[in-house]
Amino acid sequence: MARPMPPQGRELLRTADLGAERQVSYVRIATALLLLVALWLLTTPEDYASPEPAVMLRVAEATLIVLFLSGGIALALVQTGRWRPWMAYLTVTVDTGVVLINLGMTAASIRLGGNFLPAYPAASGIPLILVMSIVRMRPAVQAYAGLLIIVGALAIAAVWGQRVDAGSAPLVGPLAPMFGDNANAMRLLILVGMAGITWLATVRGRAMLLRAVDETRRRMNLGRYLPSELSQILATESMDDLKQGSRKKVGLLFVDIRNSTSMEESLDARSLSVMINAFRDHLTRIAQKHDAVIDKFIGDGAFLVCGLLDSRRDDARRTIACAVEIVQTMELWSREREAEGQPPVRVGAGVHFGEAFVGAIGNDDRLEFTVLGDAVNVAARLEQATKTRLTPLLVSGDALAAAGDDTPQRLAGYRFVGAEQLRGRAAPVRLYAPLATDRLAQRPRS
Repeated sequence: MARPMPPQGRELLRTADLGAERQVSYVRIATALLLLVALWLLTTPEDYASPEPAVMLRVAEATLIVLFLSGGIALALVQTGRWRPWMAYLTVTVDTGVVLINLGMTAASIRLGGNFLPAYPAASGIPLILVMSIVRMRPAVQAYAGLLIIVGALAIAAVWGQRVDAGSAPLVGPLAPMFGDNANAMRLLILVGMAGITWLATVRGRAMLLRAVDETRRRMNLGRYLPSELSQILATESMDDLKQGSRKKVGLLFVDIRNSTSMEESLDARSLSVMINAFRDHLTRIAQKHDAVIDKFIGDGAFLVCGLLDSRRDDARRTIACAVEIVQTMELWSREREAEGQPPVRVGAGVHFGEAFVGAIGNDDRLEFTVLGDAVNVAARLEQATKTRLTPLLVSGDALAAAGDDTPQRLAGYRFVGAEQLRGRAAPVRLYAPLATDRLAQRPRS
């Protein structure tokens, strides 16, 4: 059983259908105008002198005007949002009626008999109706158009049958083989084949449209939770690839405000909102500076990743630099807040480098682009460990090694804090505190 389309998908499909109907309306208006202009340019006053040709020409003018007006009305309904899907059947009926009425009037005027129906100028409008209806990509409407044309043409041919005017008889003889029963049977089969092929094209087009709508809907759902820096992923990766995901080595950084609970209790709602927004603004600016992506904000904290879009050799180094600048910026901001009589905002941060899963998870109604894996857990636990290690920033030995900071000369910029046995890992994780931030923990607090 097919799964019902969610409201968002139905709205996207309606938008696509309205766009198609708008195009069809423009084509109908343009076709009616072109045929009217051609009719007026190619006829002379003498053509209206004889009663029967005059009637046929007047009917042609009237039906083309009806086609023009119906196209304009349909366009107005689409533009004002009043168009309804069932109206497509009405416009197809009008279009087919224009062709069939002209065929009937021509047959009544010339009186060559029903077999000569394919020779009448109005018959050339039949393929136009079938092709024009494809734009809608609605199989049921396309089938209705094909059936209406075939039944209508057969009905007109049957009504006029072999009624040949005596004055036209000399013309019928030489042309009879070209418009005999066998020849017209082949034409009918071609018409049926054309209707069938256009219907199949519509079925395939509709299926492609539904897939495109579903893809767009899922991308929109994912886009609501996707960091703006990753928008290019939506433009280049298919949804199947995003859901399948990939494994890659990335720099991982967790940062969280310390003592946030007591701070929330001491601030009113507006002050708390201003503080959180300012905190996030600082993080966003620093992340952009170091080409880091904020995967998500988590309450009064955040999870940042370096190397999410394109892996670079300096991913680990940029992650550490980003973390150092965040801690230093928060310290400066805290001093400004304290000078203004506001509570300080201090953070703890953990940095790790390792392999993680990168991709979209969740169902189609709520897809979320995320980074998962043991390396992510390590970074999160390092951030938590800053509380017991009494330093604002901890960097794992793996991150130092990936950054090239594990040489004796570069290690001089770090204090070895110790080894932490993290849950789920066999070997302890070596922890380092950058001296640039470690000394901030020793600053007297006011």
